Amino acid sequence: MRTFSYTSRLYTKEFIDRHIQSLINDNEFTSMSSALLHIRSAGHRVYIIQPSMKFKARGRQSTTAQLQLSESISLIETLNKWRVVGHGIYTLKSSGSQRYLYGKGNIEKITNEIHECHATAVFVSIDRLSLVQIDGLTEKFRVPVYDRYSIVLQIFKNHAQSGAAKLQVALAEIPLLRYRKNDSELFKDRERNLRAEVAKLEQHRKLLKRRRLSIDIPTVAVVGYTNAGKTSLIKALTKDASLQPKNQLFATLGMPNDNQTVAR
Repeated sequence: MRTFSYTSRLYTKEFIDRHIQSLINDNEFTSMSSALLHIRSAGHRVYIIQPSMKFKARGRQSTTAQLQLSESISLIETLNKWRVVGHGIYTLKSSGSQRYLYGKGNIEKITNEIHECHATAVFVSIDRLSLVQIDGLTEKFRVPVYDRYSIVLQIFKNHAQSGAAKLQVALAEIPLLRYRKNDSELFKDRERNLRAEVAKLEQHRKLLKRRRLSIDIPTVAVVGYTNAGKTSLIKALTKDASLQPKNQLFATLGMPNDNQTVAR
């Protein structure tokens, strides 16, 4: 593996992106990841299970199961070639207590609906399923089962453009893969290499920041929830034709640092 340090001088974004891409592009690892996560080039026909929690956690009491389902549908539709073919809202007492999440009656009902709409995957819209739950539900439904963590991670993988964004996604993927495959040395080596690259990138960003401060360039940040219109606002202010806003969740990833002129 070719390595170098870019902490002592400034490099172009394109140069850094190419270097990081060469680091994370491991064909064997990529193939293993796709196999473990059941990622298909043809996409998936997805049935969504939207749990309606009987006892809502603090911070989620102002939302409804229908609103959560709408967001779940948007998540799936953000993925290229993935489409929702069915969905249902099912009351759930607790997300961590049962192997199959639901009782026999609900599981049979869900299984029938999955088969009727010819779904090739199921999205259970809770933050994380345990490995026992993933195995149990896959056994019942006979199709791959995803939780929100795995779906959002796949969106990030598809939308990451900069080397820095791809580096963070590659790091975030490791716990999910380690969860499903017991090969500690493989994951330790990859995580060590990626974290070392993150540390070098942070040092390079500090150099860039010191340079901006030395020539008194003001810094403006735009912060908001996904699909709130951040990219549209920046494009309207800067007239930057390279920015392409999309009506999708997590369409723009990364934190670009660009010099822009704002029209007065």
